[in-house]
Amino acid sequence: EAKDALEARDRYMEEMADTADAIEMATLDKEMAEERAESLQQEVDSLKEKIEELTMDLEILKHEIEEKGTDGAASSYQVKQLEEQNARLKEALV
Repeated sequence: EAKDALEARDRYMEEMADTADAIEMATLDKEMAEERAESLQQEVDSLKEKIEELTMDLEILKHEIEEKGTDGAASSYQVKQLEEQNARLKEALV
């Protein structure tokens, strides 16, 4: 009986070690998934901002086309694009 108890204890210890390994792997997988989710959420937020900017640009262009025609809107849009490019370049320098 003592031999059986020792064997049962050894099996139990092995099972617990396997369980601990499985828990550790699951924890690592969870942490990696959380990091990935956070990264994707940041990307979503960034893309939402870009959509808002482009939507505003579109509304501005529509308004300018109504007021000035396509030539006036095009030159105004080009100026805005150059200003934004300058701002991005300045930011890159910093």
